[in-house]
Amino acid sequence: MFQSVMRQILWTAEPLPITSLNLMRQYFETQDDISNVMDILDFMAALLSGIVDHTTPVRPLHSSFYDYLTDASRSGNFYVDRMQVHLNLALASVRVMREELQFNICGLESSYLRNSDVPDLEQRVRDCIPPHLAYACQYWAYHVKETMFNHILVEELRAVFQTEYILFWMEVLSLLKSVDTVYSSMPILMAWFKLPVTAGQARP
Repeated sequence: MFQSVMRQILWTAEPLPITSLNLMRQYFETQDDISNVMDILDFMAALLSGIVDHTTPVRPLHSSFYDYLTDASRSGNFYVDRMQVHLNLALASVRVMREELQFNICGLESSYLRNSDVPDLEQRVRDCIPPHLAYACQYWAYHVKETMFNHILVEELRAVFQTEYILFWMEVLSLLKSVDTVYSSMPILMAWFKLPVTAGQARP
Protein backbone atom coordinates (compact mmCIF):
# COMPACT_ATOMS: atom_id res chain seq x y z
CA MET A 1 0.00 0.00 0.00
CA PHE A 2 2.88 2.34 0.80
CA GLN A 3 4.35 1.74 -2.64
CA SER A 4 1.04 2.41 -4.40
CA VAL A 5 0.58 5.79 -2.72
CA MET A 6 4.21 6.83 -3.18
CA ARG A 7 4.12 5.86 -6.87
CA GLN A 8 1.26 8.26 -7.38
CA ILE A 9 3.10 11.08 -5.60
CA LEU A 10 6.49 10.51 -7.21
CA TRP A 11 5.27 10.16 -10.81
CA THR A 12 2.47 12.71 -10.86
CA ALA A 13 3.66 15.30 -13.38
CA GLU A 14 2.63 18.21 -11.16
CA PRO A 15 2.11 17.85 -7.39
CA LEU A 16 -1.51 17.65 -6.25
CA PRO A 17 -3.14 18.23 -2.84
CA ILE A 18 -4.53 15.38 -0.75
CA THR A 19 -8.13 15.73 -1.96
CA SER A 20 -7.08 15.59 -5.61
CA LEU A 21 -4.83 12.58 -5.03
CA ASN A 22 -7.76 10.74 -3.46
CA LEU A 23 -10.14 11.68 -6.28
CA MET A 24 -7.69 10.48 -8.92
CA ARG A 25 -7.23 7.14 -7.12
CA GLN A 26 -10.93 6.38 -7.52
CA TYR A 27 -10.32 5.94 -11.25
CA PHE A 28 -7.20 3.74 -11.09
CA GLU A 29 -7.40 0.46 -12.96
CA THR A 30 -5.45 -1.45 -10.32
CA GLN A 31 -7.38 -1.07 -7.09
CA ASP A 32 -6.13 -1.51 -3.54
CA ASP A 33 -7.52 -0.84 -0.09
CA ILE A 34 -6.27 2.75 0.03
CA SER A 35 -9.05 5.24 -0.72
CA ASN A 36 -7.52 7.94 1.48
CA VAL A 37 -3.81 8.52 0.98
CA MET A 38 -3.62 10.02 4.47
CA ASP A 39 -3.84 6.47 5.80
CA ILE A 40 -0.26 6.16 4.57
CA LEU A 41 0.95 9.77 4.69
CA ASP A 42 -0.34 10.86 8.08
CA PHE A 43 3.04 10.48 9.79
CA MET A 44 5.19 11.76 6.92
CA ALA A 45 4.97 15.53 7.45
CA ALA A 46 8.72 15.71 8.00
CA LEU A 47 9.30 14.29 4.51
CA LEU A 48 6.41 15.64 2.43
CA SER A 49 4.62 18.96 2.05
CA GLY A 50 0.82 19.05 2.08
CA ILE A 51 0.36 16.68 5.00
CA VAL A 52 -0.64 19.31 7.57
CA ASP A 53 -2.15 21.85 5.16
CA HIS A 54 -4.31 19.83 2.78
CA THR A 55 -4.64 22.71 0.32
CA THR A 56 -0.89 22.49 -0.38
CA PRO A 57 0.33 20.08 -3.09
CA VAL A 58 2.04 16.95 -1.77
CA ARG A 59 5.69 16.71 -2.80
CA PRO A 60 8.94 15.47 -1.25
CA LEU A 61 10.61 18.20 0.79
CA HIS A 62 14.03 16.93 -0.24
CA SER A 63 15.14 15.40 -3.54
CA SER A 64 17.13 12.85 -1.56
CA PHE A 65 13.83 11.23 -0.46
CA TYR A 66 12.92 10.54 -4.10
CA ASP A 67 16.43 9.22 -4.75
CA TYR A 68 16.20 6.93 -1.73
CA LEU A 69 12.79 5.46 -2.60
CA THR A 70 13.71 4.74 -6.23
CA ASP A 71 17.04 3.05 -5.42
CA ALA A 72 16.36 -0.60 -4.56
CA SER A 73 19.83 -1.10 -3.14
CA ARG A 74 19.23 1.62 -0.53
CA SER A 75 15.52 1.51 0.27
CA GLY A 76 14.98 -2.25 0.56
CA ASN A 77 11.35 -2.94 1.52
CA PHE A 78 10.47 0.71 0.87
CA TYR A 79 11.60 0.57 -2.77
CA VAL A 80 9.10 2.19 -5.16
CA ASP A 81 9.11 1.23 -8.85
CA ARG A 82 6.96 2.54 -11.69
CA MET A 83 4.78 -0.60 -11.94
CA GLN A 84 1.71 0.52 -13.96
CA VAL A 85 1.77 4.00 -12.44
CA HIS A 86 1.50 5.78 -15.79
CA LEU A 87 -1.35 3.50 -16.90
CA ASN A 88 -3.23 4.28 -13.70
CA LEU A 89 -2.60 8.02 -14.02
CA ALA A 90 -3.52 8.03 -17.72
CA LEU A 91 -6.77 6.16 -17.06
CA ALA A 92 -7.57 8.35 -14.07
CA SER A 93 -6.96 11.52 -16.07
CA VAL A 94 -9.14 10.47 -19.00
CA ARG A 95 -11.89 9.17 -16.71
CA VAL A 96 -11.88 12.40 -14.70
CA MET A 97 -12.32 14.35 -17.93
CA ARG A 98 -15.14 12.10 -19.08
CA GLU A 99 -16.87 12.44 -15.71
CA GLU A 100 -16.41 16.16 -15.03
CA LEU A 101 -16.00 18.05 -18.31
CA GLN A 102 -19.09 19.89 -19.44
CA PHE A 103 -20.20 22.62 -21.80
CA ASN A 104 -19.50 26.16 -20.53
CA ILE A 105 -17.96 24.80 -17.36
CA CYS A 106 -17.54 28.23 -15.79
CA GLY A 107 -21.07 29.39 -16.62
CA LEU A 108 -20.01 32.36 -18.73
CA GLU A 109 -22.93 34.54 -19.76
CA SER A 110 -21.66 35.20 -23.29
CA SER A 111 -19.43 33.30 -25.70
CA TYR A 112 -18.72 36.53 -27.58
CA LEU A 113 -16.47 37.96 -24.90
CA ARG A 114 -12.76 37.21 -24.91
CA ASN A 115 -11.51 35.55 -21.74
CA SER A 116 -9.53 38.67 -20.93
CA ASP A 117 -12.77 40.70 -20.94
CA VAL A 118 -14.51 38.56 -18.27
CA PRO A 119 -13.88 40.49 -15.04
CA ASP A 120 -14.19 37.61 -12.56
CA LEU A 121 -12.82 34.84 -14.76
CA GLU A 122 -9.93 33.86 -12.49
CA GLN A 123 -12.28 33.32 -9.57
CA ARG A 124 -14.69 31.32 -11.74
CA VAL A 125 -11.83 29.11 -12.90
CA ARG A 126 -10.80 28.46 -9.29
CA ASP A 127 -14.39 27.68 -8.33
CA CYS A 128 -15.33 25.52 -11.34
CA ILE A 129 -12.14 23.73 -12.40
CA PRO A 130 -10.73 21.80 -9.43
CA PRO A 131 -7.02 20.89 -9.35
CA HIS A 132 -7.55 17.24 -10.32
CA LEU A 133 -9.56 18.23 -13.43
CA ALA A 134 -7.00 20.87 -14.40
CA TYR A 135 -4.29 18.25 -13.97
CA ALA A 136 -6.16 15.67 -16.04
CA CYS A 137 -6.71 18.10 -18.92
CA GLN A 138 -3.08 19.19 -19.01
CA TYR A 139 -1.18 15.96 -18.33
CA TRP A 140 -3.17 12.99 -19.65
CA ALA A 141 -0.97 12.86 -22.75
CA TYR A 142 2.22 12.77 -20.70
CA HIS A 143 1.01 9.61 -18.96
CA VAL A 144 -0.35 8.05 -22.17
CA LYS A 145 3.06 8.53 -23.79
CA GLU A 146 4.68 6.54 -20.97
CA THR A 147 2.13 3.70 -21.18
CA MET A 148 2.21 0.56 -23.30
CA PHE A 149 -0.69 0.06 -25.69
CA ASN A 150 -3.74 -0.94 -23.63
CA HIS A 151 -7.21 -1.68 -25.00
CA ILE A 152 -9.00 -0.32 -21.92
CA LEU A 153 -7.18 2.99 -22.30
CA VAL A 154 -8.03 3.01 -26.01
CA GLU A 155 -11.75 2.91 -25.26
CA GLU A 156 -11.47 5.60 -22.60
CA LEU A 157 -9.57 7.88 -24.98
CA ARG A 158 -12.12 7.33 -27.74
CA ALA A 159 -14.93 8.21 -25.34
CA VAL A 160 -13.36 11.65 -24.89
CA PHE A 161 -11.57 12.49 -28.10
CA GLN A 162 -14.10 11.11 -30.58
CA THR A 163 -17.01 12.89 -28.92
CA GLU A 164 -18.05 16.41 -27.90
CA TYR A 165 -15.82 16.10 -24.84
CA ILE A 166 -12.86 17.13 -26.96
CA LEU A 167 -14.46 20.57 -27.28
CA PHE A 168 -15.04 20.77 -23.53
CA TRP A 169 -11.38 19.81 -23.01
CA MET A 170 -10.24 22.61 -25.31
CA GLU A 171 -12.46 25.06 -23.47
CA VAL A 172 -10.87 24.17 -20.14
CA LEU A 173 -7.38 24.54 -21.59
CA SER A 174 -8.33 27.97 -22.89
CA LEU A 175 -9.58 28.99 -19.45
CA LEU A 176 -6.36 27.67 -17.90
CA LYS A 177 -4.29 29.64 -20.45
CA SER A 178 -2.84 26.35 -21.62
CA VAL A 179 -4.05 26.10 -25.23
CA ASP A 180 -0.58 25.01 -26.36
CA THR A 181 -1.33 21.69 -24.65
CA VAL A 182 -3.67 20.87 -27.54
CA TYR A 183 -0.82 21.10 -30.03
CA SER A 184 1.55 19.00 -27.94
CA SER A 185 -1.02 16.36 -26.94
CA MET A 186 -2.52 15.41 -30.29
CA PRO A 187 0.76 14.15 -31.86
CA ILE A 188 1.37 12.06 -28.73
CA LEU A 189 -2.09 10.53 -29.04
CA MET A 190 -1.68 9.76 -32.74
CA ALA A 191 1.76 8.21 -32.20
CA TRP A 192 0.52 6.13 -29.28
CA PHE A 193 -2.31 4.64 -31.35
CA LYS A 194 0.33 3.43 -33.83
CA LEU A 195 2.38 1.60 -31.21
CA PRO A 196 3.01 -2.08 -32.00
CA VAL A 197 0.64 -4.39 -30.16
CA THR A 198 2.16 -7.04 -27.90
CA ALA A 199 0.87 -10.62 -27.76
CA GLY A 200 -2.63 -10.84 -26.36
CA GLN A 201 -3.40 -7.17 -26.98
CA ALA A 202 -5.35 -7.24 -30.22
CA ARG A 203 -6.48 -3.82 -31.36
CA PRO A 204 -10.21 -3.27 -30.97
